[in-house]
Amino acid sequence: MVSDLYNLDLKNTLPLACGIEYLHISSLILDDFPAQDNSDLRRGQPALHKTVIDNDIPKNLCEGRAQLAAIDLIAVSMILINHDLVKNGFSPERVNQVVSEISLSMHDLCIGQMMDLCAAHMGIEKGTELLEELDHIAWFKIDKAIGVVIIGSANVEGENIGKSAALDIKNNTVTYVSILGVEGTRQRLKEFRQQTLKLIDECWSSGAETIKDVVSYVVDRKN
Repeated sequence: MVSDLYNLDLKNTLPLACGIEYLHISSLILDDFPAQDNSDLRRGQPALHKTVIDNDIPKNLCEGRAQLAAIDLIAVSMILINHDLVKNGFSPERVNQVVSEISLSMHDLCIGQMMDLCAAHMGIEKGTELLEELDHIAWFKIDKAIGVVIIGSANVEGENIGKSAALDIKNNTVTYVSILGVEGTRQRLKEFRQQTLKLIDECWSSGAETIKDVVSYVVDRKN
């Protein structure tokens, strides 16, 4: 998407794409830990901290391996972004700027996750008063407008996307679905889609078709 928007060679920007995806995966690994969402499953499969690979380590140490994997993914991500982007012709100054923006986003993600933990004790009795708080959490966790779309969609799909919807009930986590119901959440997603597409048009007058397709896919996806 970045290559399309700024007319860059995809091969040269691939390290950035890979680095960001590694950071994303590391956040999912950490998100499943008992001290966070306490999820045993990720997309219907055992979460990494619950995965035994050919009995290579004792089962009780799988969480430790998952912790190391998450940290290593962050380290490899920084190697890709810092080293390979410069090797591909981007100036060190520009790469430093990219790293700074990514670091800020990761910081915001941690703030959002902490807000998520704090929200676990709120319950749903406050009803629609919590919608603004949920939007705020999504804003931090996945970055701005598209974050609300993604989190809302994940809430709707439940078992098929990411973690089990029943886990939110078990953890007493407030979600869009717990407040609005499935259909109400779908309607809210459609409203956010229009807002997000409008924002994209304001930022880029052309070349943003891929981003728009991603937004629509997230809202409409079924698995």
